[in-house]
Amino acid sequence: MRIAASLLALALSGAALAQTPMQAPGAPLTAPNPPGFTAPPMAQPPAAAVSADHSETTVERKGRAGRDLFVGAYITVDRACKVGETPKIDFTIPPKSGKARTRRDPMNLAGAPGIPRNKCLGTSPAAISVVYQGGRFKGEDTFTYKVTYPDGRTRDVKATVTLQ
Repeated sequence: MRIAASLLALALSGAALAQTPMQAPGAPLTAPNPPGFTAPPMAQPPAAAVSADHSETTVERKGRAGRDLFVGAYITVDRACKVGETPKIDFTIPPKSGKARTRRDPMNLAGAPGIPRNKCLGTSPAAISVVYQGGRFKGEDTFTYKVTYPDGRTRDVKATVTLQ
């Protein structure tokens, strides 16, 4: 008996649905809103993914006083091991006690980020390196610099060096 009642209710609801006019897909609903009804705000479509063109990083290095202390190296290279233009380094806040400078250093691409494993083996093109020299200074010093890549991406680097 329950099954027959359920089937009858289902048939009646189907008949009610069949009597409503069909609308074209995507067409707005034409039924009026009841009095006092406020429609919720429409959801915005997701924004397109934007590639990061600016990043920030912190580098900490320890070394001995009176010696050059390597801080970081930067290079532009594609997945086929072809070296592009050299990034530009600008020191934005100089160190208080020592000197920061750039120099050309060979960079082993075998373990470089973004290079496929076992690719570029034995390739060591010149990269631009940031080097700190503290002279006789011992202790902690900080400085910042900006790396600008040829494609327009930038990276702000805050370096903290500790000399013993």
